Amino acid sequence: MTIHDPLAVPDGALVAAPAPQPAAAADAVSERDRAMIEIVRQLATVLPPTSDPDLTMRQLFVLHLLSLAPRPIGAIAEELGITISSASGLVDRLETTGLIRRVRPDRPEDRRRVICHLTAAGTTALTDHLRLGNLRLEVLLAELSDDEIRLVEQAMELLSGAARQVIARAKPTSPHSPAAV
Repeated sequence: MTIHDPLAVPDGALVAAPAPQPAAAADAVSERDRAMIEIVRQLATVLPPTSDPDLTMRQLFVLHLLSLAPRPIGAIAEELGITISSASGLVDRLETTGLIRRVRPDRPEDRRRVICHLTAAGTTALTDHLRLGNLRLEVLLAELSDDEIRLVEQAMELLSGAARQVIARAKPTSPHSPAAV
């Protein structure tokens, strides 16, 4: 059974995007979003569950950041683009579950400075989550032909490149950044 994809474009064809029609565009996106959510919901019933379904994406981002290096809460907030208050709440929840710990320096002049560290349990939770995500992806990729897998890889490269461009344009250049030198 072939499903008609209104977004499909013949190989090599250049497409000019039509001017957005607010109501029509919202309906199309909403329908696509609903369909994707339903697919994800159904997949969740047949694929292995995540190791800790209570971890949010932001909590996983914090675990990832701390796996790279310990950080103060202010740096976590800045990296995630959230307020220090919101980051503090994330850290509180992760600390309560034993996935991170806060360390205060021994020096009296730094007593207000708190550095967040990933615990062994946090490392395990992050590793398990990533491993399970890879397993779920492998299950899906096993259903595709080699040509389809190459197409997915090309699409991911295009999306990654577009994301890097958006990020580069959005980041302000400071007099100390390499781009400004």
